[in-house]
Amino acid sequence: QVLLTLFQDSMAMSSTSSGAKIPSMLGWLVVLLLGVCAWVGYSASPLAALLRCVFRTVLMRGRRRRGALSGIAFPVSVAQLLDGASGARDLTVMLRHSGALADGVVVASVRDVNVAIRDGVKGDKVIVELSYAREPAGPGRASPEESTPPPRLFVKFGVPSCSAMRLLCDASEVGRCEAEFYSRVAPLGLVAAPRCFFADYADATGDSIVVTEVVPFGVAPVRPLRHRVRDAPLLEEQRLFAVAGATLHAALWR
Repeated sequence: QVLLTLFQDSMAMSSTSSGAKIPSMLGWLVVLLLGVCAWVGYSASPLAALLRCVFRTVLMRGRRRRGALSGIAFPVSVAQLLDGASGARDLTVMLRHSGALADGVVVASVRDVNVAIRDGVKGDKVIVELSYAREPAGPGRASPEESTPPPRLFVKFGVPSCSAMRLLCDASEVGRCEAEFYSRVAPLGLVAAPRCFFADYADATGDSIVVTEVVPFGVAPVRPLRHRVRDAPLLEEQRLFAVAGATLHAALWR
């Protein structure tokens, strides 16, 4: 209906006088632009999907939007997470959403522990140390329940830069798949996975976030951390991948 209205307006403008030629051309241009946008937004073709990825990467990257899984507007970079009181509020909301934080307990501070993370390139990663505080119990309000919130967290975001890697991750839906795994598959207990406190993605921007416990690599029974590109794969690792993949397919294949 919008396209038809614009078309009719442009035709009416062109029939009134010769001086309306330029507005008429602009009307046709608007019709064409909206048509292309509608095709890109709703078409299932590979080209339209690629154009959507380019649009998100160039124009929407880094904008905070509500997550598709939780409805929470999550931080999209390490800088936002470490932004003083704002980062503490964000983590309070996310930890409460997962049930890891009792009512009346809030994150008071977030500190980067400056641990170098050498695994991979598909994301902005950080290990943070948290401190907590109790909100004062007002009149008629019960004291918060005792809980043991996590002292440290591993947080992973999507690729922050406008780059080929960002476009690749967006086109292959890496962030969405990871968030879906931790939200829907990991709780089934079919394969070993770190405890996840929050995971989500935003369709409009392509940004994602995963908040998990800090994995103690090299401490039994956890294997040492190895880079998936620079370190040569071991046969035992390949067997573990095959068994884990087969386990997931056998249980969830429809």
